[in-house]
Amino acid sequence: MVTSRGILSPVGMRVLELGCGPGANIPFFLSQGADYYAAEGSETIVVELQKKFPDKNCHVACADFTKDFVWEGPFDLIVDRGALTHNNTADLQKVVEMIRGSFASNGRFMGMDWFSTRHDALARDRSNTVDAHTRVFREGYFDGLGNYIFQMWII
Repeated sequence: MVTSRGILSPVGMRVLELGCGPGANIPFFLSQGADYYAAEGSETIVVELQKKFPDKNCHVACADFTKDFVWEGPFDLIVDRGALTHNNTADLQKVVEMIRGSFASNGRFMGMDWFSTRHDALARDRSNTVDAHTRVFREGYFDGLGNYIFQMWII
């Protein structure tokens, strides 16, 4: 697996995914020989994933990753495909500190889908302010979908 900072050897690599959803990344990591761990908030999804991926290297638990990662580190790779941005600022900052404390030496974080303060929804759609960086929308594209963090640099 090639990253912007070099090559990670996937065989035996410990991967933690925060909010794995329906498990789109699981087949890839298992096919690469990684030991895969995930914290997912939906008990229904977790039960389905445990049936679908009975592999001894696949560990998925129903958990709130803003409180605890469930498994002890160290992890070689911690992945977020957009779950972190649906929390509030304080929880996001807490999770980032937990991530920093959970890395193996040369561990990496891969995160996606954090929303910019330049996103047009901030100006266009009505929302309620949760904190300085977090909104809950009452109309538009993000209506009814929970918290959204918008920031340039808060971490």
